[in-house]
Amino acid sequence: MQQPTLHAQKCVEKKSDALECRTTSAFDEVPSVEDLMDLLVKSDGQCALSGATGAWCPKPGDPSSVLALNHIKLAQFGSKFDIANLQMTLKCFRDMKAAYTFEEFATWLNTFKIYHSTD
Repeated sequence: MQQPTLHAQKCVEKKSDALECRTTSAFDEVPSVEDLMDLLVKSDGQCALSGATGAWCPKPGDPSSVLALNHIKLAQFGSKFDIANLQMTLKCFRDMKAAYTFEEFATWLNTFKIYHSTD
């Protein structure tokens, strides 16, 4: 069985390799594996949007706790893919942030925080 740190590093390396395949100008500064690992460690498994705990490489069959990289400023508005514009969020929040207007997402997120307090 792999140690958790090694397993997480392999997941980050796979994601970094996928990012390096991007060729558009929005992706001209791709974070290094070291930068992504640093972001992962600093996040301490916490979603930057909700504060909920997740995992970079969750147990099989547990999609609710999958952490994902998320642009702070959305790529569709011309943001870059540099480390300063990335945060760790639960994948479900990242997907909702991309699918809804800012107002709709903010309303949904505030409701989530009320009913799923991490205190």
